[in-house]
Amino acid sequence: MLTDAEIRELFSRDSMTAKTMQLCLLTGQRNGEYLIQNKQISGHWWTIAASDYKTGVVHRVYLSGAARRLILLLEPPKKVETLSQKCRAWGVTWNPHDLRRTMATRLGDLDFSDEHIQRLLGHAVGKISSTYNRRKYDEQKRRLAISWAWELRRILKS
Repeated sequence: MLTDAEIRELFSRDSMTAKTMQLCLLTGQRNGEYLIQNKQISGHWWTIAASDYKTGVVHRVYLSGAARRLILLLEPPKKVETLSQKCRAWGVTWNPHDLRRTMATRLGDLDFSDEHIQRLLGHAVGKISSTYNRRKYDEQKRRLAISWAWELRRILKS
């Protein structure tokens, strides 16, 4: 999990790789999703097709203002260098998965439910739950994403 100082250090970097990692932290999505060539973005919602998503289901991600600006700015990488390799090159003690872990833990610290955090992260829900409960939880995802963006803003200004 990243400390406040590590978050500030990440956001002080200006490379495309750093911006990808910032977006991972802002949205809690896996870094592979940002390599999708034809991103389906409508307003503040990014819809990831089932064929492009790890769990094989359509996943909707609410983009806060900061996340939306970043995702529209990102370009496909010119050379393939994993984010883990970049972390090692930077000499940081965290890895890309820690970005998702940081978001999830910090949202829990803000008293959001684990169920809603898991849905925001795009984790697969249990077969029984997904069979009977067809709700998409978009409003809850939106509230979590906005709250997290405000928390990151607080961290970056401190």
